[in-house]
Amino acid sequence: MRRKKAFYTLEATWMFGLALVIFVGVILLTIRLYGETYDDIAGREPPEIKAVSEFRRISMTKDLAGRIRNGGEAKED
Repeated sequence: MRRKKAFYTLEATWMFGLALVIFVGVILLTIRLYGETYDDIAGREPPEIKAVSEFRRISMTKDLAGRIRNGGEAKED
């Protein structure tokens, strides 16, 4: 049995190189997208909640609404 030598054609060499470039490009773009997404999420901070001032504002609003409803009289606890 005779062995034949295998060889690439010129077109196969170009296609292999092109496929390799595209594959590496997709991997690099994926890493860049991951990095940009990570930086964007890490840069966001949750809004600061000032609970005491919010509670006082709500309480004052309820008190004012109660006074208006009761004809200007203060609510007694």
